[in-house]
Amino acid sequence: MKLKTIIIAFLFPVLSFAQSDGFDKALKAGEILVNGLSVFKSGKSQNNNDSSSTIESLCVSNKLNEKTTFRLTSGDREDKELVIPPNGKECLYKLDKDVWQYSVTFPNGEVYKKGEYNVKESETIVLKE
Repeated sequence: MKLKTIIIAFLFPVLSFAQSDGFDKALKAGEILVNGLSVFKSGKSQNNNDSSSTIESLCVSNKLNEKTTFRLTSGDREDKELVIPPNGKECLYKLDKDVWQYSVTFPNGEVYKKGEYNVKESETIVLKE
């Protein structure tokens, strides 16, 4: 009697598979959707991190007809310099958030623009006439 009960206990799950293939697929699809959306949510929260002391990138686009030199200086930090061809674009990466002095000069030494720029987020500066 005991042996008969053990055999039935082992064979009963094998003989009585439920037809839940569609239900399993629906659960798996829901899990994939939720995980996919959580990736977008975590990526968005990382981009809004304002406590960082650096920005991802600062790009300068030159819409002028001449090659220009874009120079950034800020106190005791290392100077940054970009040489930008006509209708070109160059970028600086991992730049400290601060007020930087900038100057835009032409190859002949003529200063096109000069001033201060408060770097607080990644963006593109466009030089145009």
